Amino acid sequence: GIRPDILSALYLEGYPRSCTIHNYAYDDYPMKHGTLLGYPMAWLHLRAISRIEHPVACSRSISAELVPHKIDIEVIQNGVDTERYRPASAPKKRRVRAKLNLPEEGHITVTVGSLIPRKETETVIEGFPEGREEKNLLLILGDGPLRDKCERLVEDSDADIRLLGHVENVGSYLQAADLFVSASRAEGLPYTVMEALSTGLPVVLSDIP
Repeated sequence: GIRPDILSALYLEGYPRSCTIHNYAYDDYPMKHGTLLGYPMAWLHLRAISRIEHPVACSRSISAELVPHKIDIEVIQNGVDTERYRPASAPKKRRVRAKLNLPEEGHITVTVGSLIPRKETETVIEGFPEGREEKNLLLILGDGPLRDKCERLVEDSDADIRLLGHVENVGSYLQAADLFVSASRAEGLPYTVMEALSTGLPVVLSDIP
């Protein structure tokens, strides 16, 4: 993140240093903090990264974004624990749904992420009724500053949508689901998507690198 990377760049010169980069700052910070604060933050962060000997990107797409900034970077792609995130058999899926108080029958879609502008959770909520079928349920896992707005959208929708907030057992909800969706505007290599794929879910994703 920006704070440790700046501290490392300023005060740990002379030590072998590495940092991991999970986003492209010029995509992420203006969306999160606004343009007046976000662009200077992005400039400062990339300046700090350029002074660290061994920066590591979580994906090839992030590495490509940093080429114009003349940052020499290695790529070590994110990964997930395939023992923890694995497909559930039909009987286990029913048991997991019962434990989570979810309907045993019907189609469950899940989205996971912070409720922030970059994640576009509002788009998922607004688009969900258009593809509604009988006994179709959308689960939203995550919390953030857009919680109130998302709650209002859910209240105005005639679809079955549940805002569950932050949960510790994401893997269980993935095993209970039939589909994973993300409308995010920008990502590095998102763990939640790979966890969904590892659980055997088909994914519907925004068209981003």
